[in-house]
Amino acid sequence: MATKIDELGDPGLSTELSRGEAGTCHLSMTGIDLEKDGPSQHMICDGNIGIRSYLSAVLAPASMRYPLYLQSFATGVLDATTYADFGTFASNQTGNTILVTLAAFNTIPVTLQLTGVSLASFVVSAFIAGNIGHRVGHRTRWWLLLSNCLQNIILLGCLIPSFWYQDFMIGPHQWVMMMCFACSAGVQVAMARHVGCPEIPTAMLSSPLVDYITDPHLFRRWSDPRASARNRRTIYVFSIISGSFLGAALHRHAGKGWAIAAAILVKLCMTAIIAVAKSQASADE
Repeated sequence: MATKIDELGDPGLSTELSRGEAGTCHLSMTGIDLEKDGPSQHMICDGNIGIRSYLSAVLAPASMRYPLYLQSFATGVLDATTYADFGTFASNQTGNTILVTLAAFNTIPVTLQLTGVSLASFVVSAFIAGNIGHRVGHRTRWWLLLSNCLQNIILLGCLIPSFWYQDFMIGPHQWVMMMCFACSAGVQVAMARHVGCPEIPTAMLSSPLVDYITDPHLFRRWSDPRASARNRRTIYVFSIISGSFLGAALHRHAGKGWAIAAAILVKLCMTAIIAVAKSQASADE
């Protein structure tokens, strides 16, 4: 869209202002006699500093690595404490699927309600979040920020009863807590799988661990550029395992509430990094 503005009442001189994509505006002056006034002047101003451009920026995959490492660490914390409390996982749905099959044949005691709720909630939330991401862009800053804020709000809803309404965590309403944990995990994994960092899925460990130990560059130096994928898998495996140890320790010695609080704190750090992360355009410059 272009708009012409008369300059100082001179009908022969006008300024044309046009707005392009992502808030970029282009300002040019026309109607100047080349012989009399010299070459025409073109003024270009980039309006990419606006809030709209900031939020609509597409982040570079490299900018998402450290946030995903933190997300993986938080996953370890949460899965350790949810399994200790409910006998089921919030994000490890491979384990939950096996538990459902065991419960179907009454092989071992399994709380089928909680496991089924976790599995169903994870699938539904991942389906919704993933399809929204397809439409708005998985690496769009505003969607990443909204996704992480939603995860934190859900976990905050689990944190409050873990400190002040503990009967809610062990009574007939346990399934509500499990549903919240699993929904948060579903949104998280749907985001992680579509931001261009396949080595950091944030929840599962079997495939990344096999990819790590069979990497053809496994024994190369850390600084070798050919070992970059191995390096990312190394940090990922360490993140999720160390998070599990912390979650187990907090649950045992401080209580489930502190484990959930630690996970929220880590996720808030991740959100802060996304807020200041470089866009794809900046990384290409």
